[in-house]
Amino acid sequence: MKTKPHIQINIMDYVNIRVATEQDIPQIVSLNLREYNLAEDEALDYFEQVQWWGTQSLLRWHMGLIKANHGEILVALENGKIVGELDYVISPHQRRGHVIWLLVDRDFRKMGIAEALIEAMREQVKKAGISHIWTEAEDERTEQLYEKNGTVADQLQNFWLDLNFDIDEPLEQYDFKFEEGEISELSKRKVLYTSIAKKIHSNLPKEKYIELFSNLKRAIGDYLTPRFDMMQLIESIDNLASQFVWGETTPMEVAEYKFDEGTVMALVTQYTRIYIEDGIGTEQLKAVIKDLIYLLFQRKFVSMDIQILKSRQYEKMLTNLGFVLLEEDPIYDIGSK
Repeated sequence: MKTKPHIQINIMDYVNIRVATEQDIPQIVSLNLREYNLAEDEALDYFEQVQWWGTQSLLRWHMGLIKANHGEILVALENGKIVGELDYVISPHQRRGHVIWLLVDRDFRKMGIAEALIEAMREQVKKAGISHIWTEAEDERTEQLYEKNGTVADQLQNFWLDLNFDIDEPLEQYDFKFEEGEISELSKRKVLYTSIAKKIHSNLPKEKYIELFSNLKRAIGDYLTPRFDMMQLIESIDNLASQFVWGETTPMEVAEYKFDEGTVMALVTQYTRIYIEDGIGTEQLKAVIKDLIYLLFQRKFVSMDIQILKSRQYEKMLTNLGFVLLEEDPIYDIGSK
């Protein structure tokens, strides 16, 4: 008996990649919820897992931010069904594209869909004259993908400081010293502590926050997409996205510092972001971080987390302040093969 010849099918012959529209939002939400085995009515109860794709209204908000940052959501379709998604933005000042999110349906993995989405993104950013695309791996699978399709451009360092301790007397009477992220010494101050923060801004209209940060550059808090990150923070105020972005913290409380060398603005939140004028150096940054430790402790934050690019060379400053380096994650440039 003759055996039937084996027929090999290339799934990519049947997959179409295009820019997503609002009509795709229900399918994109379903794709992401399937990944986490959630029903849509469960999404709001799982904010430790669910991100902007948790509900259709959140995804619509996210899509608007993506487009406002010169990006798109790309989708891969097989027979009309969305089986893959790649969200990207462009940071004009950094001359880079950035991958925000990449996901392929479990039943369609290892078929070339992720690579096809990356290639489609490359073609999109080239239209803006951009050749570099930065991204951070979400897991081992995406790490292997980015290693295959790019090169390591930098390292993202994650520092941590424990603020979960008790003081019975007024905070301003004490000096803190930390080692390896933990408090090591608590001593009475000879001079009562006075914050160097000239002003704390809160509950401002969105446009006022934009004014505060105009003409400043980010020094601490590298979330790869400075403009997108700031817009996400500001645009989440007073809507459902506030819970996703801010969690249990107080949204958009900003400490303003004035030095002879220039101005510093810092978000008073666990995940620290600090913006500076050009004249600000390491000594001024150290003073601001010390002050933020007091401000966060006063507001009952349990830790202080700092994420920075290794190329900024702030590791020595932070370890001298008592922070511990938890991990370093590679940043990949997948702008070209």
